[in-house]
Amino acid sequence: MKDDLYVQERITEDQIEELIKRSAADVKIKKFTSDRRRFKSKKIFNTWKKNKKIFILTNKKKILLGLIWFEKKRLPVDELRKKFKEYDLTFAIRLYEEVRGQGLAKPFMKEAFNEITDRYVWLSTLSNNKTAANLYTKFGFEPVGEYDRRLYMIYENRK
Repeated sequence: MKDDLYVQERITEDQIEELIKRSAADVKIKKFTSDRRRFKSKKIFNTWKKNKKIFILTNKKKILLGLIWFEKKRLPVDELRKKFKEYDLTFAIRLYEEVRGQGLAKPFMKEAFNEITDRYVWLSTLSNNKTAANLYTKFGFEPVGEYDRRLYMIYENRK
């Protein structure tokens, strides 16, 4: 991670406000995620954050630059859930516009994955989000199927 960037496990009230604004304004976030609904207000955010482990990427000024979360959740597709029974933790990452393309996603992911004890992790992304799929593959996720325009991938966290 760059010297002037930090990964934290706590999100401040100001950063929650930033998250709400970014989720409504960021073109790529709006195109590829449901964050505009997920982070529509502080009340909705506070309900959403229950049972999640959250990491944020920030700078010296405490500006929110990225977000990662993990949540205990089974794969939603029956066929995959039966085949990959042990995969019960989902993962998501967001990097915001001013830090995209700087090679920060993998180090941010690595720091977050080093802090979790779960071994079997899955994610889904829109099938047309090739940038995200490439990042996840480079990190070590393996594609296991496409269902309803979503690509599902799994990762074994061996630290």
